[in-house]
Amino acid sequence: MIIIAPLDPFTAGFDVLLEESRQEGQRMLVRLRDNWNSGANRFELLGEVLKGVFYVGNRGPEPQLVATGGRNVDPYSNERHAGRIRHVYVMPSMRRQGVGQLLIEHLVEDASRYFNYLNTHAPETAHAFYQRLGFEPVSGDNHVTHRLAL
Repeated sequence: MIIIAPLDPFTAGFDVLLEESRQEGQRMLVRLRDNWNSGANRFELLGEVLKGVFYVGNRGPEPQLVATGGRNVDPYSNERHAGRIRHVYVMPSMRRQGVGQLLIEHLVEDASRYFNYLNTHAPETAHAFYQRLGFEPVSGDNHVTHRLAL
Protein backbone atom coordinates (compact mmCIF):
# COMPACT_ATOMS: atom_id res chain seq x y z
CA MET A 1 0.00 0.00 0.00
CA ILE A 2 1.17 3.52 -0.83
CA ILE A 3 0.41 6.55 1.36
CA ILE A 4 1.19 10.15 0.39
CA ALA A 5 1.45 12.39 3.44
CA PRO A 6 3.06 15.62 4.67
CA LEU A 7 6.77 15.42 5.33
CA ASP A 8 9.60 17.42 6.85
CA PRO A 9 13.32 16.65 7.29
CA PHE A 10 12.61 15.17 10.74
CA THR A 11 10.25 12.51 9.36
CA ALA A 12 11.43 8.96 10.01
CA GLY A 13 13.39 7.68 7.04
CA PHE A 14 14.30 11.10 5.63
CA ASP A 15 17.97 10.70 6.55
CA VAL A 16 18.09 7.35 4.73
CA LEU A 17 16.74 8.95 1.54
CA LEU A 18 19.10 11.89 1.94
CA GLU A 19 22.09 9.57 2.17
CA GLU A 20 20.95 7.53 -0.85
CA SER A 21 20.55 10.71 -2.88
CA ARG A 22 24.02 11.91 -1.87
CA GLN A 23 25.54 8.59 -2.92
CA GLU A 24 23.99 9.15 -6.35
CA GLY A 25 25.57 12.59 -6.54
CA GLN A 26 22.29 14.43 -5.92
CA ARG A 27 22.05 17.31 -3.46
CA MET A 28 18.36 18.22 -3.55
CA LEU A 29 17.55 16.64 -0.20
CA VAL A 30 20.61 18.24 1.42
CA ARG A 31 19.31 21.62 0.16
CA LEU A 32 15.81 20.79 1.36
CA ARG A 33 17.10 19.97 4.87
CA ASP A 34 19.44 22.96 5.03
CA ASN A 35 16.81 25.42 3.78
CA TRP A 36 14.27 23.99 6.21
CA ASN A 37 16.68 24.30 9.14
CA SER A 38 17.63 27.88 8.23
CA GLY A 39 13.98 28.85 7.67
CA ALA A 40 14.69 29.81 4.05
CA ASN A 41 12.08 27.36 2.74
CA ARG A 42 9.55 25.47 4.83
CA PHE A 43 6.85 25.16 2.18
CA GLU A 44 4.58 27.52 4.11
CA LEU A 45 3.44 29.96 1.43
CA LEU A 46 -0.01 29.75 -0.14
CA GLY A 47 -0.14 26.71 -2.43
CA GLU A 48 3.06 25.15 -1.16
CA VAL A 49 3.28 21.54 0.02
CA LEU A 50 6.01 19.07 0.89
CA LYS A 51 5.02 15.41 0.65
CA GLY A 52 6.47 11.99 1.23
CA VAL A 53 5.48 8.72 -0.32
CA PHE A 54 5.34 5.94 2.24
CA TYR A 55 5.26 2.25 1.40
CA VAL A 56 3.56 -0.20 3.72
CA GLY A 57 4.33 -3.76 2.79
CA ASN A 58 6.57 -6.71 3.36
CA ARG A 59 9.41 -4.61 4.81
CA GLY A 60 7.73 -4.49 8.22
CA PRO A 61 4.67 -2.97 9.86
CA GLU A 62 5.95 0.63 9.81
CA PRO A 63 5.50 2.77 6.69
CA GLN A 64 8.81 3.29 4.90
CA LEU A 65 9.59 6.65 3.29
CA VAL A 66 10.44 5.90 -0.34
CA ALA A 67 10.08 9.27 -2.10
CA THR A 68 9.88 13.00 -1.52
CA GLY A 69 8.65 15.97 -3.50
CA GLY A 70 7.34 19.45 -3.03
CA ARG A 71 5.55 22.33 -4.68
CA ASN A 72 6.69 25.90 -4.07
CA VAL A 73 6.11 29.36 -5.33
CA ASP A 74 8.88 29.51 -7.95
CA PRO A 75 11.69 31.59 -6.40
CA TYR A 76 13.38 32.01 -9.79
CA SER A 77 10.39 33.58 -11.52
CA ASN A 78 9.05 37.13 -11.37
CA GLU A 79 5.64 35.77 -12.37
CA ARG A 80 3.28 35.89 -9.38
CA HIS A 81 1.47 32.66 -10.25
CA ALA A 82 4.48 30.51 -11.14
CA GLY A 83 4.87 27.33 -9.14
CA ARG A 84 7.76 24.93 -8.98
CA ILE A 85 8.10 21.18 -8.46
CA ARG A 86 11.12 20.64 -6.22
CA HIS A 87 13.15 18.09 -4.32
CA VAL A 88 11.67 15.09 -6.09
CA TYR A 89 13.57 11.96 -5.18
CA VAL A 90 12.52 8.32 -5.39
CA MET A 91 14.70 5.68 -3.77
CA PRO A 92 16.35 3.53 -6.45
CA SER A 93 14.61 0.29 -5.43
CA MET A 94 11.19 1.93 -5.95
CA ARG A 95 11.82 3.52 -9.36
CA ARG A 96 9.86 2.47 -12.42
CA GLN A 97 7.00 1.25 -10.24
CA GLY A 98 4.72 4.29 -10.56
CA VAL A 99 5.76 5.94 -7.27
CA GLY A 100 7.17 9.07 -8.91
CA GLN A 101 4.14 9.41 -11.16
CA LEU A 102 1.75 9.15 -8.21
CA LEU A 103 3.74 11.79 -6.35
CA ILE A 104 3.81 14.26 -9.25
CA GLU A 105 0.11 13.70 -9.95
CA HIS A 106 -0.58 14.44 -6.27
CA LEU A 107 1.48 17.64 -6.38
CA VAL A 108 -0.28 18.77 -9.57
CA GLU A 109 -3.79 17.80 -8.43
CA ASP A 110 -4.88 21.12 -6.87
CA ALA A 111 -2.02 23.29 -8.14
CA SER A 112 -4.27 25.28 -10.49
CA ARG A 113 -5.95 26.83 -7.43
CA TYR A 114 -2.66 28.66 -6.77
CA PHE A 115 -0.57 28.67 -9.94
CA ASN A 116 -0.88 29.13 -13.70
CA TYR A 117 1.95 26.71 -14.39
CA LEU A 118 4.57 24.59 -12.67
CA ASN A 119 8.26 24.71 -13.52
CA THR A 120 10.92 22.19 -12.70
CA HIS A 121 14.64 21.83 -13.22
CA ALA A 122 15.09 18.12 -13.81
CA PRO A 123 18.28 16.19 -14.35
CA GLU A 124 18.63 14.87 -17.88
CA THR A 125 17.83 11.35 -16.71
CA ALA A 126 14.35 12.56 -15.67
CA HIS A 127 13.44 14.54 -18.79
CA ALA A 128 11.46 11.69 -20.39
CA PHE A 129 9.64 11.08 -17.09
CA TYR A 130 8.40 14.68 -16.88
CA GLN A 131 7.48 14.75 -20.55
CA ARG A 132 5.35 11.58 -20.11
CA LEU A 133 3.48 13.48 -17.39
CA GLY A 134 2.69 16.40 -19.71
CA PHE A 135 5.54 18.78 -18.88
CA GLU A 136 6.89 20.58 -21.93
CA PRO A 137 10.63 21.14 -22.43
CA VAL A 138 11.80 24.73 -21.90
CA SER A 139 14.95 26.13 -23.48
CA GLY A 140 16.85 29.30 -22.79
CA ASP A 141 16.17 29.39 -19.04
CA ASN A 142 18.94 28.26 -16.69
CA HIS A 143 16.42 27.56 -13.92
CA VAL A 144 13.78 25.62 -15.86
CA THR A 145 14.00 22.46 -17.96
CA HIS A 146 10.26 21.69 -18.11
CA ARG A 147 6.91 23.44 -17.54
CA LEU A 148 3.39 22.20 -17.07
CA ALA A 149 0.58 24.61 -17.97
CA LEU A 150 -2.35 24.27 -15.57
